[in-house]
Amino acid sequence: MKIGTKVRMVNCAEAEKYSQTIWTTRSEPWPCCGRMLVSLEGRAGGFNLACLEAVADDEKEPLRACPSCGGGCEEVPRDA
Repeated sequence: MKIGTKVRMVNCAEAEKYSQTIWTTRSEPWPCCGRMLVSLEGRAGGFNLACLEAVADDEKEPLRACPSCGGGCEEVPRDA
């Protein structure tokens, strides 16, 4: 996942609270305690990459997860 990727939270407690929020990554992922974390604009600390889903620029359509890293590297709609 690259810096500047638009994401939404999924499969975690925060996802319900922030269901309508689109976040922007402000760091490259880094390993911590067996998980990959990324910094999000407007949020302190790291957030588990496994609980983020990349979204298309128009914010409506989720992107397919990258088969290599699990992040939103491929800018391809899920149903493509």
